[in-house]
Amino acid sequence: MSREIQSLIDLARNQNNNGHAKIISLLSEVESLDFKGLFNHLYNNSQTYSWSKPNENTSFITNGVLFSIEENGPNRLLSSQSILDKASFTHINNFEDFKFVDIPLFFGGIKFSPESGKEPWENFADSDWFIPETLFIKKDEKYYICENFLFSGFSQEIFEIRAQNSADVTNKFSQFYDNEGVSFSNISDDDTAEWNLLVANALKEIENGEFSKIVLSRKVMLKSSSDINISAWLFALGLRYPRCYVFAYKKGNSIFFGATPEKLAVIHNRIIEADALAGSIPRGNSEQEDVKLADELLLNKKNCAEHRAVVDFIVESFDSFADEIEYPVKPVIKKLKNIQHLWTPIKGSFKSESDIFLMLKSIHPTPAICGTPWRKALEGIIKKESFNRGFFTGVIGWFNLEKEGEFAVGIRSALLKDRILYGYAGCGIVEGSDPEEEYHETMLKLKPILSLTEYEKVSQS
Repeated sequence: MSREIQSLIDLARNQNNNGHAKIISLLSEVESLDFKGLFNHLYNNSQTYSWSKPNENTSFITNGVLFSIEENGPNRLLSSQSILDKASFTHINNFEDFKFVDIPLFFGGIKFSPESGKEPWENFADSDWFIPETLFIKKDEKYYICENFLFSGFSQEIFEIRAQNSADVTNKFSQFYDNEGVSFSNISDDDTAEWNLLVANALKEIENGEFSKIVLSRKVMLKSSSDINISAWLFALGLRYPRCYVFAYKKGNSIFFGATPEKLAVIHNRIIEADALAGSIPRGNSEQEDVKLADELLLNKKNCAEHRAVVDFIVESFDSFADEIEYPVKPVIKKLKNIQHLWTPIKGSFKSESDIFLMLKSIHPTPAICGTPWRKALEGIIKKESFNRGFFTGVIGWFNLEKEGEFAVGIRSALLKDRILYGYAGCGIVEGSDPEEEYHETMLKLKPILSLTEYEKVSQS
């Protein structure tokens, strides 16, 4: 490794970057990594991130922070892009030796709306991203460790110290335990009467032409009797929802986690893909019933109109950063463990001059988690909902300086802070919506989170 390190040091010295920062990333393959135990150990740190796609056998876990972007306020994404542009990083690495380039550099997320400092999300910035010092990677049954350094503080000795620390981390896991015996009590102030009033008021505004759709959400708060092992929950979510993005972002004493089925955007080899995911119905108790429900969803005018609005929004937003946009005329069904959705995949060619944060600004929030027209719906949500959404229905994911990236919408998710679990779920309200049916839909969408607790069993008994 010393010869390879010296080669990268020489390369960095020879690159003239007008005094801007240079990042050196050294990737090495290791025999194996216990990702369940690894995250359990790193959870004790002040900041760590876990991102996995179980059905693709890909996982990332971070350790430490090398560089951060933490911007607040209505211009958070423009400010984030400005910081990235000013840094003008030169990224020097040995990734080509391992024949893949889609390795994350930045991890983080964007809140649904600017709300800096508001509880219970005060540990996270409105636009919150960082480069980890160390990245642990599982990809196609192979395991890697990537060490990131600022060139100004890099040397053979520093690398060897960091590499040894990473080796120690992978070999000294804290005991992995499940959450058996942990009980939960409901401390929510949310009830059906409040929800019915919220929906009724929204329906009046829809009738008056304020907006054609607004996505309203509920919050459930549960208090645990003891500390939670988040690793056990992430492991369970990965088993139950292998086609979803299973994620966790821990910062300070807060951790945002979940298993979201909704891909916001993926950029790979200059191709950008997005999902229009709106309109839902439960799974059936038998294959025959499941097919019948799927057919009902495909023929349901309310759900199809809601879905079409999302497709139109994404296609229109693609015009600002993509060419050669393609998508099927009719949606198909995407089946998850407890729910099925109308789904339309959309893709295009990502323009070389396009920027990551400006792309996110164009595409988020979609009507699927906000409404139409989105500006009025957004204002209505902030005014009507009695809580801050934070990262719920925001953006979570990763990107690198080669403009590769993967971003998902933070649904089927929760915040865990000081033994309090904040679970969130929402649904689209349009003309003809029934408050009782929409309440049932939110309970269906809360199931991935509530199923991790004993409270769900008690509440259903």
